[in-house]
Amino acid sequence: MLTAIRPAFGLGNRTIRDRTIITAAICKGYWRLDVANEVDHGFWRQFRRTLKSLKPDLYILGEIWHDAMPWLRGDQFDAVMNYPATEAVLQFFAKGEIDAETFSFQINRLLAGYPQQVNEAAFNIVGSHDTPRLLTVAGDERKGMQAALFQFVLPGTPCIYYGDETGMQGGADPDCRRPMVWDPQRQHAQLLEFYRRLVSLRKSHSALQEGSFEWLYARGRQLVVRRTHASGHVYVCFNHDAAPTHLVFDVDPHDSPRPRASTSCRPNLREMRNTKETSLGTSNVPTETIVPLTIGETVITAEYGGVLATRTVRVTAL
Repeated sequence: MLTAIRPAFGLGNRTIRDRTIITAAICKGYWRLDVANEVDHGFWRQFRRTLKSLKPDLYILGEIWHDAMPWLRGDQFDAVMNYPATEAVLQFFAKGEIDAETFSFQINRLLAGYPQQVNEAAFNIVGSHDTPRLLTVAGDERKGMQAALFQFVLPGTPCIYYGDETGMQGGADPDCRRPMVWDPQRQHAQLLEFYRRLVSLRKSHSALQEGSFEWLYARGRQLVVRRTHASGHVYVCFNHDAAPTHLVFDVDPHDSPRPRASTSCRPNLREMRNTKETSLGTSNVPTETIVPLTIGETVITAEYGGVLATRTVRVTAL
């Protein structure tokens, strides 16, 4: 259970503070703390000490819309809702307001502003009960899918706002809080399958869970990201353009010389054929060829031009 708690009047009163914390301790849930910046740090320190003494693995999440380092020093919250990353993702993928280079600078600034352990616990979202829904902002499910793919590639913990995975729409609050659509006939089945595959990819590759993050390419509307872990490298290519694009970027794995990797991306991608050479295309467009990063690597494709390559040989398609 993820429980929300809002600031209460009178928390400066010791009795009220103690009763509030006792009530929270009785629930022993996973706490989301609403507008947490409106409560003093001393209260949250006491809140954490009390609840963690009862349940050490209890998860405490704060709603902070700006830089949250004062709450993330290990004595208050485990994570905060990563709204600065949300805005950057939406500006690039959904709204097209910034180019790839600006987007990479914004993400780098966010990652550099926190210690590694904070970034690894970040609560990454592309929408919430306080913001318009992803597909409403993007106006194009393919753009929304790329935003979701990046959400699962970014260091931290991806959180899916209920209904985004089934194609729910919604404007500003309260329109974004429509009841969940449970009828399968009214759900977007292909989008739901896409999200299931994202979850599967994230769970099956350690590099996507706890690997280092770096940009290999960020120009125009194209991005290349590498996540690196002891178990191997994961490369993710984004062609966020309506036209086919040919990307060439440097790859510098720790165990080999610096080769060149060449990738051709189309706006709608289908499936890979083998680990040496991959043909991609749509029903109405001639196929293009992807040259793998190194021999033996698997190429995994995503809708709207995203390409993900790993050091494993198991073929998986999006």
